[in-house]
Amino acid sequence: AAARVMAERAGTDVKRLRGDLDRLLLYTLGQKQIRVEDVRELVGPAALQDDWAMTNAIESAQAGEALRQLALMLDSGAAPEKILGQLRYGPDIMNIQGDRIQEGCLGTVGWDDEGVKPEPFLIIKKGIVNDYQTTREQAQWLDWWYKKQGRETRSHGCSYAQNWDNVQFQRMPNVSLLPGEKEQSFEDLIAATDKGIAIIGDGSFSIDQQRYNAQFGGQVFHEIKGGKIVGQLKDVAYQMRTPDFWNSMDMIGGKKSYEIGGSFFDGKGQPGQINAVSHGAVPSRFRNINVINTGRKA
Repeated sequence: AAARVMAERAGTDVKRLRGDLDRLLLYTLGQKQIRVEDVRELVGPAALQDDWAMTNAIESAQAGEALRQLALMLDSGAAPEKILGQLRYGPDIMNIQGDRIQEGCLGTVGWDDEGVKPEPFLIIKKGIVNDYQTTREQAQWLDWWYKKQGRETRSHGCSYAQNWDNVQFQRMPNVSLLPGEKEQSFEDLIAATDKGIAIIGDGSFSIDQQRYNAQFGGQVFHEIKGGKIVGQLKDVAYQMRTPDFWNSMDMIGGKKSYEIGGSFFDGKGQPGQINAVSHGAVPSRFRNINVINTGRKA
């Protein structure tokens, strides 16, 4: 019966059928059989596009096509959580942790504003989108995903209100790029780079509402040649598209190079509320990034 429903929804599109089957096998991992309910839960109506089209576009470095396919999925009724375990956001060395428990961080609390004791969670696990920041209500939306992973369905403790007379809602926790397994320092990354620019600190930035296209500066810029810093630069900025940028990361620092920064002004909501969060990070190297001279005049 499940096979018949899949065939009916795929029609004569064999490529679509393969994509549906691959995703269904991932979804039903650990089950003895695939039920009709599983197919109806995961496989959309026949009019939908290939469910793996977004993933394939990202793996082919076609960032624009990946976002187009994501928009098609959402417009056709697919829930955002369906990309969990499918969307490659970066390389295997990329692990992004969300938490409200790191000592010394601005977003750290004992309990959130729904009375939940926070726990750390991997938003990105080995480069793959793995989880979301959640409240008590939102955790139930991901029940199917947590069960597949053998995890408890619970809020990550991300409910927050800036004051007693404000309504609490989901807010960003501390978000950090975790250290790599290999102990590497900033100096080790410099030594492994033949030609590049080392950017230290944050500076001016411009980013669109989708967090897709962006331009960032820094505080100090060093020119790298032959694995050594040979001088200082000025008027440096880099431009990027988010999926391309993170997938270009090929080296990261180890535990000893991990540092924590933060911001007191994460604004969200209507009426607006202010949240403070920290970001931990290690030195990282990115290849083939578009660098511009902001001081150049036409």
